[in-house]
Amino acid sequence: MEIVHKPTVGIELDGQMLTWGMERHDLRNALNEPFKEINLVPEIGGYLPYLDDLVVRKDVYRNYRDRGISFTLIYDKDDIFSEFELQEGEALLVSDVKIDFRKNVFDLVAELERMGYHPVELEGSAENILISSLLTNFASSDHLGGNGKQVAYIYCSVNIDHLLEDAD
Repeated sequence: MEIVHKPTVGIELDGQMLTWGMERHDLRNALNEPFKEINLVPEIGGYLPYLDDLVVRKDVYRNYRDRGISFTLIYDKDDIFSEFELQEGEALLVSDVKIDFRKNVFDLVAELERMGYHPVELEGSAENILISSLLTNFASSDHLGGNGKQVAYIYCSVNIDHLLEDAD
């Protein structure tokens, strides 16, 4: 199954476009697959503007269409699609870059540099990489607490300003 990140548009999943800014219920209807809903809203007396940043609203899809693909759709506080996490699968294609789950993170970084991209380390880790021009982040299994240097996580968003704060 091909998964394509079109940075200013959204995620294309097996030919179906999941457009940034879509409403949660529309995405659920379009995918028509079982998911786990996660909603976490901090409960503190009174409204504080920074609490909006702590709201977590997401739908987790495991073994999507029995193809071994697991991903999470993340929404803002108004249930508008804004972020995508790929935890299992074969690869994600973004522009002219194929981020393959079987590929060593260091080999992928070297390939990106040869292609003219400027990978940036996040959180001081050479195994957690941001490609800001592609609005995409990926990390190794080791970085996530597992074993191995292969890609184990890919993140895409319509806005990566929060990641730029962690860039080295």
